[in-house]
Order: sequence, then structure tokens, then C-alpha cells
Amino acid sequence: MSLLAAKLHDPWFLFSVVGQAFFTMRFLVQWVHSERSGRSVVPDAFWTFSIGGGTMLLVYCVHQAEAALAVGQASGLLIYLRNYWLIRRNRSRTVSEQAMEARRLADDISRQIGKLADVHDRPQELDEKLARLSQLLSPTEIGASL
Repeated sequence: MSLLAAKLHDPWFLFSVVGQAFFTMRFLVQWVHSERSGRSVVPDAFWTFSIGGGTMLLVYCVHQAEAALAVGQASGLLIYLRNYWLIRRNRSRTVSEQAMEARRLADDISRQIGKLADVHDRPQELDEKLARLSQLLSPTEIGASL
């Protein structure tokens, strides 16, 4: 039996190949997203594939007692996890910041409408605030922030 045939029957080898495939997918996902947007983009899936592939390769390196490779994979994995955490933290902060801005705008608009004798004669500033409030509360804007 050839060396490749023997490797294909080794479950740990197959595990490492799947881990490497996950790791490779991160670049393909990033490339496709960048091409679609016409600029360099690092989507969340990049970090998901990085974490998945990095974890699988780290497990394989530990199983194979490859200390140098395990250290490399572990340090990379820490960076992937940190980036993923930062993305999640900033995304939730952005949503709450939008909610606070929407609340401030709504309160301000309510006060200004209360001061106006005729809603049809509201100033341009009020129109701008209403437009921004509509933008903040639109499902598209909220969905993009999640």
C-alpha cells in the first residue's frame, strides 16, 4: 500500500486535512466578499473559519506531539479569538449607540413639535432629524449593525 493510501485511512490525517480546508476557506470567503464589495473586506466568516481551522490544526499538532507547530497554531488561535470578540463587542456597542441616538432624536423632535403651532411649518432642522431617525430605525440599518 502506498504512503498516500495509508494516510487516507488514518482518521487523524483526515482530521488535519479538514482543518486545513477550513483554514483555506477563510481566504476564499474573504476574497469573494472583497470582490463583491469592490474593496478589501474581512467578513465574520473569515474569523469563524480561522477559529475552526486553527482549533482543528492545534488539536492535530498536539496529538502528533508537534510542539513548534502547536505553539504557532495556539498563538494564531488567540489572535483569531480576540478579533472575533472585538467584532462582537463593537457590534453590540454600535447597536446600543444607535438606539441612544434614536432616543435623543425622538425626544428632541417631540419637544420641537410641541413648540410648533403648525406641524406643516416645521424647520429644516426638524426634517433632517426625522430623516436620521427614520434611517436609524430602518430594519436595513439595524440589521446591518447586528
